[in-house]
Amino acid sequence: MVPAHRLPGPAPSVAQPEVLEVVVLGLVPLHVGCGIVAVACGAGAMLTRKGSRGHRRLGRAHLVALTVLGTTAPVLAAVDWAHRWHLVVLGGAALASAAAGYRAVHWSRPPRLLAHLVGMSSGYIAMLTAFYVDNGPRLPLWDQLPGPVLWLLPTAVGAPLVVRSARRRGLGGCPLAGPRGLSRCFHGRVGRVFRHSPSVAGSGTLGSSSTRSRSHGTPATRVESSSSARMDARPRPCDGSWPDVVPMGRGRRGRVGRGDRATGRGRRPGIGRRRPRPGPDGRNPHRRAADDPMTTARRVDPVARLPVAVRHDWAELAQPSPTDGAFDARAVRDLPEPAQRWLTHAIAPGTPLRRRVELAQHGRIRIGAWRDFRARQVIAGLDGYVWACATRVAGIPVYGYDRLVHGRGDMVHRAFGRIALVYESGPDLTRSAAGRLVSEVIWTPAAALSPDLVWTPVDEHSATVRLPSGGDAHEVTITVDPTGALQKVTMPRWAAIDRGPYALRPFGAEIHREATFDGFTVPTEVTAGYDHDSPRWPDCAFIQITVDDATYR
Repeated sequence: MVPAHRLPGPAPSVAQPEVLEVVVLGLVPLHVGCGIVAVACGAGAMLTRKGSRGHRRLGRAHLVALTVLGTTAPVLAAVDWAHRWHLVVLGGAALASAAAGYRAVHWSRPPRLLAHLVGMSSGYIAMLTAFYVDNGPRLPLWDQLPGPVLWLLPTAVGAPLVVRSARRRGLGGCPLAGPRGLSRCFHGRVGRVFRHSPSVAGSGTLGSSSTRSRSHGTPATRVESSSSARMDARPRPCDGSWPDVVPMGRGRRGRVGRGDRATGRGRRPGIGRRRPRPGPDGRNPHRRAADDPMTTARRVDPVARLPVAVRHDWAELAQPSPTDGAFDARAVRDLPEPAQRWLTHAIAPGTPLRRRVELAQHGRIRIGAWRDFRARQVIAGLDGYVWACATRVAGIPVYGYDRLVHGRGDMVHRAFGRIALVYESGPDLTRSAAGRLVSEVIWTPAAALSPDLVWTPVDEHSATVRLPSGGDAHEVTITVDPTGALQKVTMPRWAAIDRGPYALRPFGAEIHREATFDGFTVPTEVTAGYDHDSPRWPDCAFIQITVDDATYR
């Protein structure tokens, strides 16, 4: 009845091996971080002047980050090989291409620049292909594209750019590309400016005019590469003037104006880290308290992290339901006494019988250890539900959902919303989800009046509600106090605990507090788990839920 990180068991991640949590969750931030570095450094190397110090440094950083990506990809793919085998193939291809392109620049043969360009560009394209194939189905707009397009689109965009770059540098027609092409590739635009510069026109070499004189210490001159490159193709002015030259020294990009790091003199105000002023209690007011439920589960909207298809299901279930008029106590007179007390307590007289609700929740869930979470859920009476959750495991954000829509249940939870940690569906999970839906009638009291439900008295404080579903029947027992307030809910639930076989397991939830929303009085604090009413309770509880808000439609 209550959401769990894994529907078939109390805390399926409890049963997951520690190796999975330590190794995979430890490699995920490293893999993602190196991916960002590889993309940024690769783009920077493309945009910087070829052969410059910045180009070489960015290229090395790109290759190192790509090496880490290629070595961590097989480990991440081994967790879910059926869905992630392409990480190994594309990661190996990207690393091999980039390594070959990096080595090609040291060749002595003329085709080295073409091989360098093609190798590094192919590695970059393969890296982007791996990203889009793995994450495209979960990205807006990209999820509308078929699978083959995700495989081919980076190549379709990148290949023409590589050809264009090769032709611009004289490498398009032939590996030798002629004297002009090789000259442009070896020296770039700056080389052409120097060859036409007045200071080197007579000697044909850079000579001492392009370097600083060590004996006299006089600064030499350097040509502004950007402006000179633009003016290189223009006719020479009649007065013989050329683009302005600037002295080599400390310009606005140098260290002048940064101040002395040791004394702090000359440093601009506001630079550096300042310690925030303590609050009235002597603590940092910007730091969240340890007991804040969102210390580890940040204030994010879990619904916004759902895949597009799941968001469509959410919108469908959240549509206003047709009401059967207003509530009248005479509608429950044929039900068992405990059910009558509960429904007359839960539904105020005259309240429209809305059967759909959106819940905003937070609480704690046991995933190895107790972890804070934030969730939202939509329940459409006895038709289905979607539960979207956000939490953190080992400091890594985990987003996921449990769903039962159109008679099919599934459960997906991903690290960073990308790397699948739990992915399950099938008849057993659907059966477990259907039992959960019946138990969550405590949050949709109007759905308890459905003629599809069969009520049976147990004693003066308990009654059982039964819903036939195909060849299965789901029975939930509610226990109320003399005023009609819910005390606990129990049921035999179809589940697999500790990676064991599926079977009916005793499941229960205790209600600690309730509140009224839109005329419905429903539980707002719930503790749930398996082996209820056993000596192990409440140590075997796996989730604690607090309902912050409920909107009935």
